[in-house]
Amino acid sequence: MKTTKTILYFVIGLLLSCSKEKEPTLTACISGPETVERGKTATYSWCGTDVDDVINWTTSYGETGVSSSFLATFPSVGTHTITVTGKLKGKAESKSIVVNYGSSNTITCFIKNECSTGNQNIQNPDGYKAYLYNSYINCNSDLKNGGHQLALDSTACKYSSSYSTITAEFKTTATPGSTLYLVVEGLSSVSNYGNISTNGGIALQDNGAEIAYITVDNYSKMFLRGKWKLSYQEFNTSSVNIAPCNQDDYLEFFMDGTWKYQIGSDDCNGASQQSNGKYSYAFPLCNIGGNPSYIALNTLSGPFTGVYGLEFTPSQIKVNYQIGSNYGFFRFNYSN
Repeated sequence: MKTTKTILYFVIGLLLSCSKEKEPTLTACISGPETVERGKTATYSWCGTDVDDVINWTTSYGETGVSSSFLATFPSVGTHTITVTGKLKGKAESKSIVVNYGSSNTITCFIKNECSTGNQNIQNPDGYKAYLYNSYINCNSDLKNGGHQLALDSTACKYSSSYSTITAEFKTTATPGSTLYLVVEGLSSVSNYGNISTNGGIALQDNGAEIAYITVDNYSKMFLRGKWKLSYQEFNTSSVNIAPCNQDDYLEFFMDGTWKYQIGSDDCNGASQQSNGKYSYAFPLCNIGGNPSYIALNTLSGPFTGVYGLEFTPSQIKVNYQIGSNYGFFRFNYSN
């Protein structure tokens, strides 16, 4: 009888212990990035314990989903909240993540050589480098000074098999509405300074992921950077002596389409005066076959009047002028 009671107590205890076994605990977890670039989507996943019901996703901007993962497409720059909810045996648990969207952005530029005959794609990236600027003024200043100290960032160009040419990629924190400028320089004097002058910069948009198509030429960097020193004058086919005090005067061109005739250290006892004006774009400057490039000029102020155009070659600029029925030209040699 005692043995029977012992067995009975054991069975009852076993049943009681089974009835007190813990129920599964539900733990909510969300996996995904807290920072997303402008123009990019992001995937978020449930990383919590197993559930026996659907997993629901909600967002602060109204997008919803029902799945173990969720693709978020953010509507605007700023912070957004994503919440996931799972259920187990009728009990729900939620987890949220705050996402900073659009604080950074990627700019990709595809680069071609406008002076190449036939295929303008660039196959070899060696020697090509790209620079990012947030100011047209800084870009022009670095060009004149022969460096890139004012650039926000720089990167070596790489070849892209998808686009069959070289590319450069930048990540920036500039906000939508900002305008950035991409400078590309290659071997020798190859650059896209003329391209920047004609097409301006890249205006960043809300949707991000900007793509720029850049063309380089052979001599726009030389043309825009140089101090073209006065070396010769001809009037009605006769040469005119350049006064010693004028021999350090020079002509200078800027990326905004303006030019200046600058007075050197000797101003001829105050007789020399600065002139300025505008030039019309004639990029690309390729000088293929040694043929000069023609650029129209006009004068806005100063005594350097009557000019109507120039002929550009890599080492020399010839500026043509007319006074009444008389014709002549100035010659300027490259200097930096």
